Amino acid sequence: QYIRYLEQRKEINNLSISQEKKLQEFTLDVKDGKMQVNPKCKINKRARKYITVTFQYENSFFGLLELENKPSSANSTWVLTSNRQIQNSDFDKFINLYCKDDMNPIEIKQSYSDDNPKFDRKNHERNENLEDKQLEMWYFSLLKKIL
Repeated sequence: QYIRYLEQRKEINNLSISQEKKLQEFTLDVKDGKMQVNPKCKINKRARKYITVTFQYENSFFGLLELENKPSSANSTWVLTSNRQIQNSDFDKFINLYCKDDMNPIEIKQSYSDDNPKFDRKNHERNENLEDKQLEMWYFSLLKKIL
């Protein structure tokens, strides 16, 4: 619903939505030198899925990454903002930090909040039937990430 809302906004330019992708299964060292797939990369015994969205608002560029979550988990979108167009390599960088380097989103935000692109998160409702007011509030709080 959030993406459909963005598609309706006249001030949003060059909106691009990726096909659904699967996270690469990165391994971690565990006890006794054994390797195991990072649990962050899987959900229900399969690779987690995600989509990315890029767009321009005025002179700023956004990248959104929506990572599949378990129903019991909080929902948040990764938000990249930049003064240049967001590339797939930008998303890959933050996915690698999350899965390969095993950083959590708070650590990533602390380390990359002043970079280009800047990393942040935007929490949102799990409800699939959102009212216009909820969509507007999400949109304006997203834009506040650059203002």
